[in-house]
Amino acid sequence: MLGDWNRVSIRSYTDGMNTKLLVSLALGASWTCLGCSGQPKAEPASSAPVHVDPFADAVEPPPAHEPSQDVAANEQPQAEPAEPVAIDRPEILDIADLPQRTYVVDMTATEFMSSDDAFGDMAEQLRVHTEADISAYDIRDKAGLKQLHSTLMNIAIMQERYDDARVEIESIRSLETNPARKETTGLMMGAIVDSWQQSGRDNPASKELLARYLQQRIDEMPWAVIEVDIKSRLQSARQMNPVIFQTVIATGLDPMFQEKGQFNSTVARQLVTLKSILDIQMPVMDQVTLVYEDVIARNASQ
Repeated sequence: MLGDWNRVSIRSYTDGMNTKLLVSLALGASWTCLGCSGQPKAEPASSAPVHVDPFADAVEPPPAHEPSQDVAANEQPQAEPAEPVAIDRPEILDIADLPQRTYVVDMTATEFMSSDDAFGDMAEQLRVHTEADISAYDIRDKAGLKQLHSTLMNIAIMQERYDDARVEIESIRSLETNPARKETTGLMMGAIVDSWQQSGRDNPASKELLARYLQQRIDEMPWAVIEVDIKSRLQSARQMNPVIFQTVIATGLDPMFQEKGQFNSTVARQLVTLKSILDIQMPVMDQVTLVYEDVIARNASQ
């Protein structure tokens, strides 16, 4: 057995190849907060409150036998709008310090990763927990925050919540400082989202659409900025091998699942990344590789 999951990561099985992008392919992006406008001042009341029945076609008039209510309503001072109360959120400098949840499993990792129902139940719990953590804590760990939004992006795609996936991609992009990565964040995953939403996930035509959308996205980017990143993506795409990831499951995760029968939030996020690579990215890697090769060749000839 390979022991603790922190020593059984995807990268530990792929040290002999350029894997920097294998996991980052599953990345998407950081949700920028929208400002709120000020509250309008309350208008002075000129009549008694009127009851509105949502099932009725008209508004009920105020009771005729209680005229004194009109006067009383007018004489009451109007309350000033309440000032928004700032809530200090606890700072988190490392996402490892976030609350660790436990997810129970009663099957092998191989069975779990291939079961849409069992994995889907865990993914939904993880989504709720991750969104709650982002809301409850001031997370200063930018790399960790990108991991959290990447997890949410992958889960959104698995659940076919495509607009939510786009939001998460933008969230990750807003955290990027590298110019090339800021351009290419969510490049492939965004194209997958567009093609699946347009044609359906299981439609064979979605792969052709994916190639078209991916090509369009790259062509709209400044080649001088993204050239190195695209070439690195091509190298990683060529080296992606499902056998490597199946080895992670069979030799690392199966014994851990059998011994512990549970895993924590950190492992859960890595499982989502692994599931994304196997079920979402790997099936379209041939189309992605061809697009990268074509883009590089065209720009080399200019």
